Amino acid sequence: MNCAPDEPSDIGSGRSDSDLCGLSPHELGECLYSQWRAHPNAPHPNAYRQLAAALVELRRSGADRYDAADHADRLRQEPALPQALRSQALHYGHRLTATVRILGELHHGTVIHAEAHQDPGDPAPTVWYVVAVAAQKRCRAHGPDEIEPGPDG
Repeated sequence: MNCAPDEPSDIGSGRSDSDLCGLSPHELGECLYSQWRAHPNAPHPNAYRQLAAALVELRRSGADRYDAADHADRLRQEPALPQALRSQALHYGHRLTATVRILGELHHGTVIHAEAHQDPGDPAPTVWYVVAVAAQKRCRAHGPDEIEPGPDG
């Protein structure tokens, strides 16, 4: 997979989920970080969303490698989350571009993606975040209990 940030095909080209199959969280995180660093203030094109969603999926599932079919199955099994509830969960979470501290680590990062999911049996949705960590030159997915507001509040 080519993650060079100056390749136009990598920024919003509609890369398919199957192109991401077999990649590890580390590989996905490095690819997303390189694209984000090249265009940190750009609206998140489809390629960002796909990479970020794949990172969140691996974090939620605990899998070592991304599998698009497993991801699609998991999403089909999730309870339907009404848009109003999804919006409310995202509203009260960390905002995009916020600096956050990763608990148990010395690193701070920038929230570049957030998505709400409701696992079967959970009473409320959970917001999952993708955080760009400059010290590691990669992005990582975190649950809400793994990060807290950083210096910018």
